[in-house]
Amino acid sequence: MNTLWLANGLLFYILLFATGQWHRLVPTSFAAFPHAVSVLVQYLSLDWPTENGWVAYNSLQQFAYCITVFVAAPLAVLTVLVWFLVFIVMHVALVATTGVLRNLNHIYTGRDGAGWVGFGVFTASMVM
Repeated sequence: MNTLWLANGLLFYILLFATGQWHRLVPTSFAAFPHAVSVLVQYLSLDWPTENGWVAYNSLQQFAYCITVFVAAPLAVLTVLVWFLVFIVMHVALVATTGVLRNLNHIYTGRDGAGWVGFGVFTASMVM
């Protein structure tokens, strides 16, 4: 499932840049800051902006989408990736330091012993 999410995100980025639509998401002037504050005040007072958001995003929408697409999404991918990389390094280190042959036999062959069969299966799986 994660692969589908990542593929979908990659396709989104490709289309976003290929079509030039990324310009809709990125505030391009300093005036966007006070305008975003103004829109936020409107939202908080329940006085909804009247422009058509589907035609052109207001500054607050631009900041929200820009942060979500270009900051939060990549960070989400990276933090998950970093977690798995740390887990793998720690796991492999523990397997290696607590009896590598016996642990590889437990993991790969379901046997309790210090033979080389588990190491052989492990090596073959790494080659594949």
